[in-house]
Order: sequence, then C-alpha cells, then structure tokens
Amino acid sequence: MSFVSKQKDKAVIKVPGAYMFTICPKVEAELKDCLKRGCQKVQVDLEKTEVLTSAAIRQLAGFCRLVEEENFGLYNATGWVLGTVKANNLERWMKAV
Repeated sequence: MSFVSKQKDKAVIKVPGAYMFTICPKVEAELKDCLKRGCQKVQVDLEKTEVLTSAAIRQLAGFCRLVEEENFGLYNATGWVLGTVKANNLERWMKAV
C-alpha cells in the first residue's frame, strides 16, 4: 500500500506532497482494505503533506464519520496544512487515537 498502513487496530494514512482529488480514490481503496482487515481507528500523519485540498478535507470528514470522531485523529500538521485545518475549524481532529 502506498498511503495507508495497518498498525494493530489502527489505519495510518500518510500522503506526501499534495493530498488532492487525484490521490483520494487510492487512499479510500487502501483504507477500506485496512478496515476489512480489522482496523477500527484512523490516524492521519500530515508530516510530509504539503498541500491539503478541499477534496482531501471532504474525504477525511467522511472517514471521521465512518469510524466515529473518537476513533479519528490528525497529527504532525504544520505550516499551510495546519492553516487549512484551522481555517476549516477542524482543530478537534488534532489528536492521537
């Protein structure tokens, strides 16, 4: 898998560079595979993500609803990506699960 790895009961999403609409279908397919293999939580590591587009925000919101907010979190957001998270009032997602 390119963007999602399974760590026990957690799927960890890491998208380097631009997390945008062309990447979203790949991330979704890989996440669904992890969920089928027993993952119940989703953690998004934004350390290497340089751009977070509206398509990615919509996708992450869908993932958050899918696993419920207490099982969803973002971390390592900095710079422009952190600004995008804050501009969308999604600071509540900035947590470890």
